[in-house]
Amino acid sequence: MKIISLTLFFIVRVAFANEMTLLQAVDKKVSLELSLALEQIQLVANIKGSQTSIDEINRLIKRLDSNLVPLDLAESLFLQKTEFYKHFLQTDYKVETYQIDKILELTNKMIGRGMNEYSPLTRWFILGIIDDLKQMKFEKAANPKKIKILIPWLSAFLNDERNQFEERVYNSGMGYISNLINILELYSSLNRYDIKSDSQNLFHFQTKKIELNTSSKDLTTIIDNTLEQLNNPRTEKNTKKPSKKTLPIPLDDWVFDF
Repeated sequence: MKIISLTLFFIVRVAFANEMTLLQAVDKKVSLELSLALEQIQLVANIKGSQTSIDEINRLIKRLDSNLVPLDLAESLFLQKTEFYKHFLQTDYKVETYQIDKILELTNKMIGRGMNEYSPLTRWFILGIIDDLKQMKFEKAANPKKIKILIPWLSAFLNDERNQFEERVYNSGMGYISNLINILELYSSLNRYDIKSDSQNLFHFQTKKIELNTSSKDLTTIIDNTLEQLNNPRTEKNTKKPSKKTLPIPLDDWVFDF
């Protein structure tokens, strides 16, 4: 029976608390990609009940927040999105042979049975890959190497147990955020930005309480209720106007990568 990793650890977690605390993005300078990745790693760490992981993630968010402060909107989004796709499109899941039509058919059947049991990041990422592959089917000059990069994620989605796949996404999220922080710190250093790492305030995130409805004995229902709360639209603060610095313009450069 397929159950996500969240279920495996919920028995322990529910016994001690009726709510969990997450740090959610509330600023336009935090991209959707980063926001979803942060929610994913916090959710899994909280439900596992690993205080060490929770403390580590909170420290990462603190460093992330400090390094976002001096960036303008364009800088911030460019660096976050570039690193996300560079990191997430790498996977150690191997696929020797594949048929796009068959994989899409099986994936659509799985999705037809419902995606609410998956975390917001997983749903968003998988549906995005499916949309890309569907478009490529009708492109006469579709890059086969681009297709080969996307197929392993869908194959893993089809063959992994839900707990395995969520763990795979969680690990990718942790790697992405760690790499992003290193890049932001290097970028800030090269541009001689003043990073106030000793600040006790968070500028781009705020605390959100997630209630755990433990009245139900069905653990899947408890988790679904938790994930549903994460889908609430985030509020956004005003950010300073972008500077006049010129950043590279993002483009579809798949062909040049091979």
